Amino acid sequence: MVHHHLLFIFGFVFGFFVFDLAAQLSQNEQNYCAAFNNNLRRVVATGNQQNKSGGKLPPATNILEMAYNETIGQTAQAWADKCQFSHSKVPGLGENIYWSTKEGISNTEAINKAFGYWWNEAVTIGIPENLVVGANNFEPIGHFTQMAWHSSTDIGCGVAKCQDAQWKLFVVCNYWPPGNVLGQTIYGPGDTCSACEPGWACDFGRRGLCVRQNQ
Repeated sequence: MVHHHLLFIFGFVFGFFVFDLAAQLSQNEQNYCAAFNNNLRRVVATGNQQNKSGGKLPPATNILEMAYNETIGQTAQAWADKCQFSHSKVPGLGENIYWSTKEGISNTEAINKAFGYWWNEAVTIGIPENLVVGANNFEPIGHFTQMAWHSSTDIGCGVAKCQDAQWKLFVVCNYWPPGNVLGQTIYGPGDTCSACEPGWACDFGRRGLCVRQNQ
């Protein structure tokens, strides 16, 4: 099996476009995407994420909980359905892409593979100790850093099975607001969820993310 991945980020743009309406993931699959990414963010937030250095990344003061956004999901699904191993270049969204020759798997299995591959960059490549995303380290770790980016609050994903294409499986996830802003840190290091931004508060029952106060 061959698998590849791409990332793209569109910074400093307010708003984004939606492609032609496409069949979305099921409600359960949408919930799974958000829950999976949030659980990974909690691993970082609580100081339990392994780094290639052999140690662990510092806990996070300000990682926000993500919610699934169906509009963003439509955008991701429409691009996945094009079965192209390139980025959509949609303004205002971060974008991770995974593609593979793997066939005959469920959407949930595809999401597991993509998320696992992206997230594993922390272990296989390594995250800088200062947590700063720079021009010299962005591309090799950008999937992980987008998934962990503290201020991204919305995620939407699409999965496509491409029988007539060279690559048989495409997974696209878009994020808003986009992360991977060069020169900025992935998150603030320190005591877990001790510096949530206004309108958000630490929910220790959810193990370390900042959640909207009206929840």
